[in-house]
Amino acid sequence: MNYGIELTFNRCYYLYAVQNIELNKGGVIMRVFFDYSKLKGRIVEKFGTQDKFASKIKLTSKTISNKLNNKTAFSDKEIMQWCEVLDISNDEINKYFFTPKVQ
Repeated sequence: MNYGIELTFNRCYYLYAVQNIELNKGGVIMRVFFDYSKLKGRIVEKFGTQDKFASKIKLTSKTISNKLNNKTAFSDKEIMQWCEVLDISNDEINKYFFTPKVQ
């Protein structure tokens, strides 16, 4: 699949929202996070556990946990790899990786 165009567009939003940039809205400082619950569900659906998924993509379980809990950001390469392994189509990238978390 060709994720390049979609990722380029989304990456601008992603970098703005996740990379520890704070937004000043009405005098209140807030951080924007993404909701990865759908992504977590897809991992369990396809692999049973995050540990098995981590082994498949050659990352530690801790790294997976940090990404899914908004502690570390995804690289473009990681998003493409995860989409490939989890059978996430180009049209579905937004709902798995770029859904803002309601706080």
